[in-house]
Amino acid sequence: MLKIPKTVLQSTVDDEMVLMDTLKGEYFGLNKTGTVLLTALLETQDAAAAIAKAVELFDAPEDIIAGDLEVLVEDLLKRNLLLEKGSDPFSF
Repeated sequence: MLKIPKTVLQSTVDDEMVLMDTLKGEYFGLNKTGTVLLTALLETQDAAAAIAKAVELFDAPEDIIAGDLEVLVEDLLKRNLLLEKGSDPFSF
């Protein structure tokens, strides 16, 4: 299960999400596509469902969207802005 940790603040403005790591004081901005992908993934916990939603909204090829989601999740995990359940930073 993927979640945004308690140490990360999240805000969405004009279809774009901003994540702030309160421990490091760093911001990370997501464009509309990234916001849709992350929101759908967090809501469904299903990569295929998140990809399908983005494909439908953006009329983009599934393989491109799937690649974008993979890169996004890897980047957010690396930055500790997204965690797999059980990986702490003050939990979920």
